[in-house]
Amino acid sequence: MKKLIITFLTLFVCVSVLLMSVVVFASVLQIIPTKDKSENLRLPNSVAVDSKGFIIVADTDNCRIVKFDPTGKKVFSIGMKGNQKNQFSYPAAVTCDKNGNIYVADTGNSRLVKLSSDGKWIASWEKVKAKQGKLQAPMGIAVDLKGYIYVSDYSLSKIVKYNSKGEFVSEITKLNTNGDKLNFPRGIAVDSAGNLYVADSGNNRIVVINQKGNVVSIYNKINNYFKLHHPLGIAIDQSGENIAITDTDYHRVILYSLKMKKAYTWGKNEKNKFILNYPTGVCFDLKGNIIFADTYNSRILKIVIKK
Repeated sequence: MKKLIITFLTLFVCVSVLLMSVVVFASVLQIIPTKDKSENLRLPNSVAVDSKGFIIVADTDNCRIVKFDPTGKKVFSIGMKGNQKNQFSYPAAVTCDKNGNIYVADTGNSRLVKLSSDGKWIASWEKVKAKQGKLQAPMGIAVDLKGYIYVSDYSLSKIVKYNSKGEFVSEITKLNTNGDKLNFPRGIAVDSAGNLYVADSGNNRIVVINQKGNVVSIYNKINNYFKLHHPLGIAIDQSGENIAITDTDYHRVILYSLKMKKAYTWGKNEKNKFILNYPTGVCFDLKGNIIFADTYNSRILKIVIKK
C-alpha cells in the first residue's frame, strides 16, 4: 500500500514554473517548521485551519497528525505507523468541523478517523465495505456546516458522502454532463451553500457540484489563462468569493476571485526565495491568507494577503 500511495503522490512531477503574475500585495512566509523550533515534517500532504485559527497538518510520511498554534508552535502530535487506535498509515488529508473536531483520510488504512480538538480518538470508520460507500484510497476530505463528510477516493475516482456517524449517504462518480466522469479526484472543499469543489486531478480541472449533484462550473483554465495541470488542492474562503488551488505539476498556487474574475499565482518568489516543490493541500486561515503544504520541501507556507 505504501508503494501505491507514494506512486500517487509522485505522479506527473515536472519542472518548476516561475512566478507568472502577481498583482496583489502579498508576502510568503514559512510557518512550519519555525526557525527556532525543530519540528521536522516529512512529505506533508494536507493542512487545515480550525475555527480558532489553529493549524492541523497531515504529516503523511511520519504517519501522524500534528496540531500547531497560529505561530507554528506545536500543540500536539498523534500517530505512528499502524492500523490500530492512535495509528495511521500515510494519512493524506485533514479537515475540521465547526466545533474543532478533526477528520482524517487515513489513506493506507482505507478509513476515516475522527479526533477531538485536543487530539483524542473519537471514532474510526474502516468497515465501510458495502458496494456503495466503499473506500480504497481516500485522499481528500471536507465537512459541511450540517456535519456531512465528503471524501474523495483517488483510486476509485469517486466522491462519497457520509453523515456525522460515518454512515453512507451517496456517492458521485459520473457527472451529469454527457457521461463525464471524475478521474483521480483529490482535494475537495465545500462552501456555505453546500456546493462541492473538487480538484479533479486526472482531468486537469476544478469541478463545482451542487447539493443535487448537478455540475455548476468546470474550470479547465483559470481566468482563461492559467491552464491547470494535475491540481491536487482546492479551498474556498469564508466569504465564498475566493478559491485557492495548488496546481501541483506546475509547482504553483493560484488565487482566483470568483467575484472579480481575476487570478494571481505564486510559483517562485525571488524576493523571499521560496521555490515550491509539489504543493498539495491548501486552505485559508481566518484572515483570508493562504496556507499550503509545500510537500517535497516538507514544510508549510503561508501567503499573507495584504488588503
